[in-house]
Order: sequence, then structure tokens, then C-alpha cells
Amino acid sequence: YDTNEDLTTPTVTIQDGDRAWVPLHQSLSQVDSQTPDKVKAPDGNTFTSVNISIVPQLTIFPNSKNTTVLVTYKREIGKANLLIVDEDNDMKQIELSGIQTNFDSEGNVGTPISFGNTAASVKSLENKGYIYVSTTFKPGTDFDDLNDKNGDSQQYLIVMKHGQVAATSENPHGVDPSELTKQYTSTVYYQTRSGENVAPESSQTSTWTRHLTVDAINGDIIKNGQYDTPWTPNKTYYDNFAVPSVKGYTVEPITKDGVHITSYIPGQKMVQKDLTDVVYYDLIPVIEQGSIRVSVHDVHTNQDLPKYGKYSGIENVGTKFTYNTPSIIAELTKVGYTVLNPTIVIPDQISKGNQNFIIYVDHKVIPVTPENPGNGLTAKDLEKSVTETVTYLVDGDQALAPKVHLVTLHFPGKAYYDSVTKKWTDASGKELANQADNITWTATNGHDFDTVVSPLISGYRVINVSGNYNDSQGNVKEITSINQNSENIAVVVTYAKIPVVPTKSVQNAQLIIRDVTPGQKKELGSFSQAGYEGDPIGFKDASELVQDLLNENYAWDSASYNGEPLNAKKYDEIAFGKYDNLSDKQDPTQKWIINLIHRTTPVSMKQTVTRDVKYVDEQGHEMPGLSPVHQ
Repeated sequence: YDTNEDLTTPTVTIQDGDRAWVPLHQSLSQVDSQTPDKVKAPDGNTFTSVNISIVPQLTIFPNSKNTTVLVTYKREIGKANLLIVDEDNDMKQIELSGIQTNFDSEGNVGTPISFGNTAASVKSLENKGYIYVSTTFKPGTDFDDLNDKNGDSQQYLIVMKHGQVAATSENPHGVDPSELTKQYTSTVYYQTRSGENVAPESSQTSTWTRHLTVDAINGDIIKNGQYDTPWTPNKTYYDNFAVPSVKGYTVEPITKDGVHITSYIPGQKMVQKDLTDVVYYDLIPVIEQGSIRVSVHDVHTNQDLPKYGKYSGIENVGTKFTYNTPSIIAELTKVGYTVLNPTIVIPDQISKGNQNFIIYVDHKVIPVTPENPGNGLTAKDLEKSVTETVTYLVDGDQALAPKVHLVTLHFPGKAYYDSVTKKWTDASGKELANQADNITWTATNGHDFDTVVSPLISGYRVINVSGNYNDSQGNVKEITSINQNSENIAVVVTYAKIPVVPTKSVQNAQLIIRDVTPGQKKELGSFSQAGYEGDPIGFKDASELVQDLLNENYAWDSASYNGEPLNAKKYDEIAFGKYDNLSDKQDPTQKWIINLIHRTTPVSMKQTVTRDVKYVDEQGHEMPGLSPVHQ
């Protein structure tokens, strides 16, 4: 066979790789399938038929392809169905989310029917309020051989019915709470004959409850159900009612409804309606009296200041009352308060009734700054600054040094205090939790020192910037995030004379890459590189070219320098060194040569042909217990 496709005529030879195929096996042997009654499906049932009982022997040729033979087993299936139905809903299927009530089963004809875990569904329905009644399915029933195309030939039922529950005030089961609980009151009013209340009415509440019977499934109320109870009060009688003593009045001995009064009114028997009664009071003539109360109220703390207030007590009308309003306002102002209603007028005698007068005062929030210090802070306490000083040192001639660079950032402070308590606050007057942290600082000219460019001095260069302030260009770098707590910054920039660099001669070096394969010699690449004497020699892109050639089936042969062989097996092992100072006007004095040759590769060829026999059921699933045959 022409295996390398090099023929220009239809002639096959044994030259240039042409070979004859010799198969590993000349034929694949016969494979016998197991009989259907010996094979079990994943559900444990056996099969009734197989499509290929014997896979025949197969002869293999050099151009044969891989093959796969599928052996398929089939079986006859019976079907059955079971529904869970509601006896109280015309035997219809119960349908509740999350609970299975329709069960299908299928299996080999003549094998037992199983509907799975129907007990779990029955238990879930019982938890929902259903009661189990009966079932038409008997365990152990086998699948029949009747036709199931028009529906399952075997139909079964599990019958459930509705349960009943008691609806109570604690658990109404959806019943309107007013059908289970009602409340009634018994109220006594304390009034004059004209209907004026002399004391707040007194009221008691009775609570009546009952139980009803409810369908556990649909929530309907069942009349005269098994859990029904009559209306029952929480107790039989209301408690006795007290008869309050009201100054200036006497109590009549009988209530409006004719109940005799002693020190109390007896509580009535509870009934299912609201009860009312009235205790009458008669007015006792009295001398008119009154009072005056003056309060000073701090609106900042929402508290009264008892020290500055006064109360007359209950006095007869016309009694004199003295309160020195101007003196009190002056005293309040002295201690730091601001009087909000200084024109208030306080009466000088008692009139009928109780009179209340309120003087309102507030706290002032006083700011302190460097211009207006106070509350223990001086102008110096409220002014901070940070200075950047850059000094220049010139090695050899300090007279050439630039003048000192000096910049200052200013941070004035501001604080607030309460005019009364003298404690530190924020601008709104809220007292600071940390009284020591009372000053707010601001920057009048920023938080950063700009980069300070070092001045140029002819013949000199910057050799050092002290600290960590060099911007890598010999300047003092920008310094950021300065605040009132930052330390002053001092930087020293040092100059030194620029050294004179001696002149170097320019030299040349050469690298040639050659193919030295016998009969095919040629130059593959040439590189010339110029540089200063004493500098390292390097040929740009030469390493990449050598590697590309090696990847293209070249092999390393040898290398030489100025005609002398080098002990190098690859490019990286050649030490090119530095440029010399010899004259190379006529020809480079430093010359390297790399020799490469063609690489050869042996070739071997073979072919393998396989056959696989697999066993599957009629759905195409692989049969457990039957191992595939691989040849």
C-alpha cells in the first residue's frame, strides 16, 4: 500500500515508507447473548425478548472500521392507578399543594403492584384535618394482562372524610371572633342633679365566651356540633363600686336605680347587656379660693429650675402674692441664661382658680476663636502651624547654595461652649461626650506642601535629599495630609561637583550563523554590533533566530571565536565578553561563528481495529449484570 502518498504513478514499491498491512487479529469471534429470562432490569424485573441472540463472527481486513453492536431486551408492562378522594366532596380527588393524591404504577405483568409511600400522603392529609375511611386496594395484587391503551385497567381509591374541630377564642379556626367572645360593661357615674360630673366614672367589663364546632377542611360552622357550648361569663357578679369622697360635696344615700349606698355600691349580677347607674352629689357652699404658681423652665434641658420658682399654696381670693420678676431675670442673665419672655406680668394677689405662670429661659452657644478666645482657651491654644524648611549644602563652595526655602501651613481652631454649664458643645449646642476633644481645626492654606524643585547650580548635581523626601529626581517631593498635629519638616539637599567622564573608543563585533550540512552549506544569518570599549557585547535578535532554526529541524553542530573552537552546546553557553580596544578599521577583531546541521527523525506506523458488543433495554439503557464485550 502507498502509505506516505508519494507516488506519481499507480505503482506501489517498498521504497520511501510504503508498507503492507498485517492485522493483529484476522477475525472477531462469535458472542452469545443471555436469554431474556436470565436478565434483570434496574427495577429487578426480567425481560421477555431479545433482538439478537447470537452476534456472529466477523472477519477483519486492513481497511475495516470500528463497529458497535446493540443487543436490545424488551418486556410487557402492566399499569395501575390509585386516587385519594374526599367522601364529603362527591368522592372527588383531594388536591392540596405539596401532598401527592394521584399515584401511578407500572411493572411486568404478573408482578405485585406498588404505589410507593401512600401512607405519607394519608398522614399529611390527617395533619390537615382529614380522617381515613377505607381503601379499595389490597397489598399483594399483581399487574393484569388487560390492554391499558384507553386508561389503566386497574383503578383503586383511598377514601378520606372531613374532621371537626372546636372553635374557641384562643383558636377561632377562621370563625369571626365576635361569634366566640362578647363584652359588656357595668358603669357608675358620679354627678350632680344637673348632670355635672364631679369625679370620673367607674366601669367594669364582663367577658362572655362560647365554643362552636367547625369543619376542619372548609371552615364551615356545624350547627349543634359536638363541641358547641352556651355563652358563659368570666364570673357571676361585678365587683363592688367605690364611692369617692369629693371635696365640697355630700353623697345622696340612694342611686338613680334605687340601690342603697353604704361605703360602696354592691356589684350587680352579670347579664348580656350594658348596665349603668348614677350616684348623686350635692354641693356644699364654700369660700372662693385660688393659687399662683410661677415656674422657670429651661427649654434647653426641658427641666424646671426650682431655685427661681414660687408657689402660693391654696389661699382665699384677694390674698397678696409677691414675686420680684426684674430681680429674678437679672439673676438668670448673670449666670448665663437668656430669658425668652422677659415682659411676662405676674399678679400681686390671689384670684379664683389655680394660675400658672412660666418664665422660659435658654442657653446660649458661645464660639471661641483665636480672635475671641475664652472659657479657659487662649489665642495660642487656638492657633497651630506646621513649617517646611529646605536647606541647601554645596560641597566645595557654600557661597553657591540657594537661599533657604520656608513655607508654613496655618491651622486656626474653633470651639463652642454652653453659656450656663460652661461645658464644651458642638455648633448646635449639643454637649460633647469627650470634653477634651473640643476644638475643630481648619486649614487656611491647605494640607499639602508642594514639590520643591532643587535649583540648578552649574557644574554641580544633587547627590542627596535627607529623610525620605527625595522624589527620585533630586527634588523635595510633595508632602500630603498635613494637619495641626503634624511635626515641622526639615530637609537638607546636598550638591556635589559633576565628575568628568573619560572618552571611550567605538568598537565592532560580528556573529555569523551557518548551515554546515554536507552538500547544503549556506549562511543563515549575520549580525554586526557596535559598542564602547569595555561595555558588554550582545547581538540583538540572534538568540531568537538560533532558537527558531532549532525548532525547524536544525541541530547544533559547533561554535568558534576568531577561528578557535568553543566548548558550547547551545547559544546561552557562549560567553561574548566585552568590547576590546584593538583597531578594527579593516575587519572586526572580535568574530564568532555558530554552525548548525539538518536533524533526522525515525518513523514507525501501525493500525488497530476494534469491535464492541453492548447490551441494552428497549429504551437504550445499558443492562446491569451484562458486561460489554470489547475485541
